Amino acid sequence: MIATDGSDTLEGTLGSDTLRGGRGDDTYYVNHFDDRVLEEPGEGNDIVLSSINFALAQGSEVEVLRAIVAAGLALTGNEFSNTIIGSVGNDTLDGGGGVDSLAGGGGNDTYLVDDPLDLTTEAAGAGYDTVLTNVSYSLTDTSEIEELKARGTAPINLAGNSLDNSLFGNVAANEIHGRAGNDAIYGDGGDDRLSGDDGQDTLYGGMGDDRLDGGNGDDWLYGDVGNDTFIGGDGNDVLYGGVGDDYLDAGSGDDIIYGDVGNDTVHGGSGNDLIYGGPGNGLHYGGGDNDAIYGSFNNDVIFGEAGDDRLSGDSGSDFIDGGDGDDVLVGGGGSDILDGGAGFDAAVFLGHFDRYDLMWRDSQSIIVIDQLGTDGTEFISNIEQFMFADVTYSFSDANFLAKLAKGGSYFNYSAIALAGFGSSSTAGGWTSNDRYPRQLADVNGDGRTDIVGFGEAGALVSLATPGGTFAGMSLALAGFGSSASAGGWASNDRYPRQLADVNGDGRTDILGFGEDGVLVSLAQADGTFGGMRLASAGFGASAASGGWASNDRYPRQLADVNGDGRADIVGFGEDGVYVALATGGGSFAGPTLTLAAFGASAAAGGWSSNGRYLRKLGDVNGDGRADIVAFSEAGVYVALASSNGSFLTPSFALPAFSAGAGGWASNSLYPRDLADVNGDGQADIVGFGSAGTYISFAKDTLLL
Repeated sequence: MIATDGSDTLEGTLGSDTLRGGRGDDTYYVNHFDDRVLEEPGEGNDIVLSSINFALAQGSEVEVLRAIVAAGLALTGNEFSNTIIGSVGNDTLDGGGGVDSLAGGGGNDTYLVDDPLDLTTEAAGAGYDTVLTNVSYSLTDTSEIEELKARGTAPINLAGNSLDNSLFGNVAANEIHGRAGNDAIYGDGGDDRLSGDDGQDTLYGGMGDDRLDGGNGDDWLYGDVGNDTFIGGDGNDVLYGGVGDDYLDAGSGDDIIYGDVGNDTVHGGSGNDLIYGGPGNGLHYGGGDNDAIYGSFNNDVIFGEAGDDRLSGDSGSDFIDGGDGDDVLVGGGGSDILDGGAGFDAAVFLGHFDRYDLMWRDSQSIIVIDQLGTDGTEFISNIEQFMFADVTYSFSDANFLAKLAKGGSYFNYSAIALAGFGSSSTAGGWTSNDRYPRQLADVNGDGRTDIVGFGEAGALVSLATPGGTFAGMSLALAGFGSSASAGGWASNDRYPRQLADVNGDGRTDILGFGEDGVLVSLAQADGTFGGMRLASAGFGASAASGGWASNDRYPRQLADVNGDGRADIVGFGEDGVYVALATGGGSFAGPTLTLAAFGASAAAGGWSSNGRYLRKLGDVNGDGRADIVAFSEAGVYVALASSNGSFLTPSFALPAFSAGAGGWASNSLYPRDLADVNGDGQADIVGFGSAGTYISFAKDTLLL
């Protein structure tokens, strides 16, 4: 159907028609999906009125396409700039190419835009409408469109208007702004940047490492999976970190923050905030005002900062600093460090007062140990009040100070227990521990620790008495002494002597590492020792017995490494660790190389001096067998003992107590030892450093 020039009206039949209006402002009626409307460029302002789903033909310059029925239609423009107008139904309007103007009218309409300058228009109250875009697009304030969605996979940006919008990104990295109004923003995949701007907004990061900024108003921010950054902004916000190592800054207002899963960093900002750490090693800052922070079962670091805060570490080994204000600190399980900071601060414990041991850590702090282990061990400073389940004490209360001054896991003031074994001439002239070593052990099996000193004439013993003092010294054995008549044991570095129960009778015997091997003198019930005899032709200073000429280079120690109740010999030689198992009766099996590590040679690790690279024996995992604890340049290594008297492969246990990790460069200046100081059956590390005494408690197979 072809019209002449002029403003014509063309309406086809019910079949497939081709309509050509020519010049002039023409009006077309279409009613069949295969109808074609043809207009050359510049032939007037033309309009197509459609009662069906319809798409303008490519190359035909029709300015307006409009629905004329109430049923929802799908109307599509072409490469020209079209105006497409829906009706009262649920229409789908697609401008096609060009800069288009789309107006849905009533109903729940859907707009497809492909140019940032496309105009979508909706009157107030005209349905719930959605814009789908594959280009960066912003809604106008004059149009009441509720939903804006990115389509495709390209990284595009979206912006709402002053109304309440729902904005959806795609799988790429999107930047989405809600602007004014109470908006819901969904990042979907990609590393998105979501901004709520003004209003009470809800932001969902989705997958990827997203940045969520609530802006002004009371906002809800959800991170989902990824290492996300949260900015709460002004208002009372709620932040959920989701899975990943997140950074959460709530900003001003009374906020609620959930770190959720991952190693999160949380800043409460100003306002009275509530912070929950979630699984992971969290770093939490309360900020100003009065905050409540709850860590997780992992190892958290918590700073209350300003305000009267309540800070709880839960289980795990936590560091809690109250900062300014009157704070309440709860360490929970694990070995925690609690520092109240400024103000009048309180520490809370779950159990009754008599369940805890107290001891001084240094002049400014104390250690509180839960005998049941529920609260763990707390290292406490700047705390003014201690709140137990049955009683509350201040630091100055007499009962509290009495338990701190004297009790099961702490020490009373020192006093002279024996005027002997001292360096002065009146106390015996024991002027060198290398020439005259002194050791402690139960030599008569009465359960009390006695003194054994190796003097000029031999081994002298002072037996412990029930009152905590010692009986007078007596010569228990004319051997192992520094004089020629007592054997010429003039240096403990060349000829070390040690005490251990080698035959399992409950009394401590003497083992001396001499020129030709190991000599044993068994302890007797009266506190003396039997005659010396050669128990092993190894571990001696001479070349024939192994060339163990220096206890600093080749240290030898005694401990039960196979759990049979008898002390065995462990020697750290040139090429590794040698063990000679006790066989009963004070004898030993031949030495065997059990571990090619911790030795003086480069191949065995270069442990060339026990003064710098200390090696000790102790049961660190509570299995009844002595393990190796070695202090390297970088930290502490542990080799666990096995039941056959050998050792497992060493593992790194703690970056501390060593020359390169804390400056513990000399065992003479900074000695370290192993002992069970908290009664859990596992040997702990006790180190005597520049500032005082340090403790690392053993836990299972690791040192904490």
